[in-house]
Amino acid sequence: MGNLNSNYIIMVVVFLVMITVGVLAPASAMRKIMAKNRKKRTYTKSEGTVVQRVARFGGVCGGHVYTLYMPVFEYFVDGQQYLFSGYKRNDQTYTNVGVPAVGAKRTIWINPDDPTDVFTREPASMQAMFFVIGACMLFFGIGGLFALFGVI
Repeated sequence: MGNLNSNYIIMVVVFLVMITVGVLAPASAMRKIMAKNRKKRTYTKSEGTVVQRVARFGGVCGGHVYTLYMPVFEYFVDGQQYLFSGYKRNDQTYTNVGVPAVGAKRTIWINPDDPTDVFTREPASMQAMFFVIGACMLFFGIGGLFALFGVI
């Protein structure tokens, strides 16, 4: 009987952790989206051009070698040329999803007080991943508690 109670407690804890992650993951993604939207209101909107795609080895999956890329953007402020790589200042994000081609134009936002402080839209897959994982964890956590307590 004691073993049944300890297993029961462990399962309750696991489902509560799943619910917690299910709430925090989407909340974290929303916080990041809202912070970026606040920045957009104070930064100057401009246009950047992809001048290079830096490649790096991504790994091997199922015998297939894949490559990851990071775009390098060129933009001008008061006639001065600037370059930045990734999707925000000091970013080293490599991906194989949604990387713009060389020559592609993208909207960028520039800090008017510091033209090296710049960002552009990141691939949406990261924020979507947080929402999907969070929703799944929340769903299974709540469902697990209902099943555990015999509600379903």
